[in-house]
Amino acid sequence: MSTPAASVAQRKTLRVGIVARVHSLDPRQARDLVSTLAVQQIFETGYAVPRGEGAAPPVLFAGPLAEEAGGRRSAAVRSGILFSDGTPLTAALIAASLNKVEAVREQARIEAVGDRVIFTLLKPNPRFDLALTLNHSAIVLEKDGRQLGTGAFIPAPGSTLEAVRLVRNPHYRARPALDEIALTIYPPNQDGRPEALIRAIEAGEVDFTTMLSRTDAGEVKGVRKAFQPSNSTASLYFNTERPELRSAEVRRALALAIDRVVVTEVSYSNALAFAATSLLPPMMGTFRDGLSPDVEKAKALLAQAPPPHPSRLRMLTVWAPRPYVPHPRPAAEAISRQLAVLGIQVEIVTPRNSDEFFRGCERGDYDMVLGGWIADTPDPADFLEANLHSEHIQSPNAGRGVGHINLARFRSAAMDEGLRRFREDPTPDNRAAVLQIVAREVPLLPLMYGPTVVVSAWRVKNVDVSPLGVPHFEHFDIEA
Repeated sequence: MSTPAASVAQRKTLRVGIVARVHSLDPRQARDLVSTLAVQQIFETGYAVPRGEGAAPPVLFAGPLAEEAGGRRSAAVRSGILFSDGTPLTAALIAASLNKVEAVREQARIEAVGDRVIFTLLKPNPRFDLALTLNHSAIVLEKDGRQLGTGAFIPAPGSTLEAVRLVRNPHYRARPALDEIALTIYPPNQDGRPEALIRAIEAGEVDFTTMLSRTDAGEVKGVRKAFQPSNSTASLYFNTERPELRSAEVRRALALAIDRVVVTEVSYSNALAFAATSLLPPMMGTFRDGLSPDVEKAKALLAQAPPPHPSRLRMLTVWAPRPYVPHPRPAAEAISRQLAVLGIQVEIVTPRNSDEFFRGCERGDYDMVLGGWIADTPDPADFLEANLHSEHIQSPNAGRGVGHINLARFRSAAMDEGLRRFREDPTPDNRAAVLQIVAREVPLLPLMYGPTVVVSAWRVKNVDVSPLGVPHFEHFDIEA
């Protein structure tokens, strides 16, 4: 007969290392990698991100979306799915949840008919199934002041955003091997380097993380490492609403003054392999924007550009290391030094946390942002729209922060039309047309690409990470 002490010792707890606090456990408000990692263990979407070409695999639906007349799509609800309080999943509950997501309502009318959910598309989208894989499309049951999901785990009693603990969902359709997941924050150094996380991994205090760059992971010994293709891009966004940055000639001059390889060298020993040549990460295709560094040309362009010319710019950076910019402060300083050659002084502003960063983004309280975007789906149309569409500009009152990252605050009828064409007809020519507008107007300068880096202890088994870098902890196990 086992003693209580023995039972505790047998619990399988996966210790996950992160570099910043969880922003939110509401999938409709989770805007960063750490929050996404947490909420995707609690909530599920109708479909999963495909691991290759083809339709998205069903999760909460019984099969793929069926095409019907009049731009309609429909799918039956998978039977036997329960929320974490035992409430059965129904078509009506899925429709009610998705109707609270503006990004989905913009694309389709959603209704429940019997055991099927009907989507009537408001505009053509050949990959509408991918919209139902997005984090903010997760199905949520709001009940008694709580948000309940159908995922494998639930927040443990006493769990906080600063110390998230997840335990098994008693009503999940399978029994995960893990008893508990503990997310522990290891804050980076002042220069943004995740030294504390690296040391914790080497000391055996962390079992799993996706928070290290390829170069940082190279320092860690005694663990398993896996590298996936780049699915994110760091960019320097120019606030096109600022008088000094409204001119494309001025923005081009700033871009030509910046050597992307020099900025990338801050984070990668093999900088040429990660320095960006266009906005889309390599997994979505290649393109060269032609923005090669040329300081003399930059000076001439700036002198010829219509006034006002910038002399001091305020750069907002991400609050902590991200997959696309592993060392934010040193990268920002490298950019600052290069812009100084044009006589421009850069004030670097590093927010204390993700909340402060996103509030600054919503207010447009910056001249430039050192930030980036991680792919939500394998569809390049989604990536480009998130960064460039005029409808995706953040504001304090819009309530549309998730999936909207047009930090250049770029409004262009030509761009919106190009994005529409690419969405409806995703040919290489239509994709190139969008990227050519970026190269011509320079609302942002792509800097470097970020691969997904998975580091796990050897005792962790069945490591399962999606093509976009999100772990599926329900499949993990820990060797006793």
